[in-house]
Amino acid sequence: MARVDVSTDGGATWRQAELRSDPKARAAWTLWSIDVNLPSGTHELVVKAVDEAGQTQPQDAADVWNFTGYLSTARHRVTVKAVADDG
Repeated sequence: MARVDVSTDGGATWRQAELRSDPKARAAWTLWSIDVNLPSGTHELVVKAVDEAGQTQPQDAADVWNFTGYLSTARHRVTVKAVADDG
């Protein structure tokens, strides 16, 4: 994986996350992080991995569904709740 992109607007725009894993551990999970400013409320983040050739995960698991479930690695959608920072 070359990068992880995150969208806060349903995939209309993307920002690149910071990868935080050991680059030598190619077959391991890759940790990443990103700071986003969201208004208070519930939001859906869309997350996709991109490889060195620029290929990315499909938008939806239905796009690549198969009987055995192999290679069903669609983009992840994560619901988050933002709260005001009175800090």
